[in-house]
Amino acid sequence: MKKILKKLLVGAPLLFILSTNAIFASSDSEFSVTPLIENTNNSNINTYFDLTLKPKQQKVVTISIHNSSNKEQAFIIETNQATTSESGAIDYGQFKRTNKLNLDFEDLVDKRKQEIKIPKNSSKDVQIKITMPKNSFNGMKLGAFHVYKKNGSNVSSNNSSIKNVFAYNIAIVVRNSSIIDKSNLKLSNIKIKSSFNYPSVEYSLNNWSNNIESNLKITSKLYKKSNKKVFISDTSNNLKIAPNSKFTHTTKIVKKYLDPGIYILDLNVKSDKTSRHFTKEINISNKTANAINKESGLHKNINWIYIFFVLIIFILVITVIYLLIRLKLSKRR
Repeated sequence: MKKILKKLLVGAPLLFILSTNAIFASSDSEFSVTPLIENTNNSNINTYFDLTLKPKQQKVVTISIHNSSNKEQAFIIETNQATTSESGAIDYGQFKRTNKLNLDFEDLVDKRKQEIKIPKNSSKDVQIKITMPKNSFNGMKLGAFHVYKKNGSNVSSNNSSIKNVFAYNIAIVVRNSSIIDKSNLKLSNIKIKSSFNYPSVEYSLNNWSNNIESNLKITSKLYKKSNKKVFISDTSNNLKIAPNSKFTHTTKIVKKYLDPGIYILDLNVKSDKTSRHFTKEINISNKTANAINKESGLHKNINWIYIFFVLIIFILVITVIYLLIRLKLSKRR
């Protein structure tokens, strides 16, 4: 079993919006990465690129990698579009095109992946050429240069392998203007599932705009359509969704028996400036409900009050029938 522990130094806080979950690489990473910022940068912060470029304009940006170790090292430089993690944070480390909607940022660069070798105690500059799309756009395209050593250190113990991968993310924002794109969130891929052996709801919020959706508060309720009884209620705060990315979120678990039937997912998404409301039906089949209930080991609660009243009515009916029969027999005599 391989666990990858990534210690990320994110070079682009962008007022602490681009990434607030940065973990700084420790000194034993044996390398550092610095963006070589020019005076054309929109921001005075020199840890990330923030460029305003015209349609079809080309721009070469440069990062400097310093190998502080006492041996030659090989480094991988990936250009990745920003995505959204399941915890609701901006993620720059995804080379695969998972959770990415429009793949526009990665199409702007000439090289998505490079490998270089740097001698001991030396530095080397790496250049990446950006070509803006021919059509202008509002908002931003967001990505990062993700840099790590080609071979991470491995520690094996009891048939398990832990691989420490130290990586630097140098974020880059490109735009045509300061005009903000319109918000465009869509709800999709709703399903009930088992998490840690108990029911939960998974859904996706798709950010189809060129904006970062930040400081989100999401309140969700799943209730039975027939009786409006709430099955799951959940609230998450301080979430972010990268531009043109999919945020897949799982609610908290509930230790409840799951009845099949039609449910409604009611979702409120609030930020500092906007508020959006989504509702969607979800049909939970007998097969799905039985599988989740079997895994959770939960059983349907017996409604003893209902059984008591049914039993009383049954006894009364039997009693009335008995009395009527006796009365009929007595008249015959």
